[in-house]
Amino acid sequence: MRNLELKYSHNTNIYSNLELRMEKILTSLYLERYSELLSKQFISIARKEFLTNEKAWQLFLDQPDSLKIAKHKLPRIKGILFGTKKLISDVLIKEIIEYNHCQIIPVLYSMNEANLSTELVSQSCIIIAEVLSLKD
Repeated sequence: MRNLELKYSHNTNIYSNLELRMEKILTSLYLERYSELLSKQFISIARKEFLTNEKAWQLFLDQPDSLKIAKHKLPRIKGILFGTKKLISDVLIKEIIEYNHCQIIPVLYSMNEANLSTELVSQSCIIIAEVLSLKD
């Protein structure tokens, strides 16, 4: 039991330290731009397939990678993809620490017959690299 408490305490400290250091990297403008790029990609896929946003959301949920996303995260993700909500710094940091990537990206990739936008992929790689470089 003591080992579990120490591990939990250690992970909590990692998250706290990372959040403080990541504030410099994941500024609100940076997160806002990444949110916009995710939304833009989602809407682009919907338009290319002649789908409403709601039908595109159903397509998102039908992708195998979407099943890996916790159900309680889906309303926020839907808001991000629809352009009504923005990413939250500490949530994204924890996501990257846990999964080594943003879980939205593989789903968008599987929805799209073409490649994801270069800017989205670039922003995603930069964010992931920065978070993971501070993880250890």
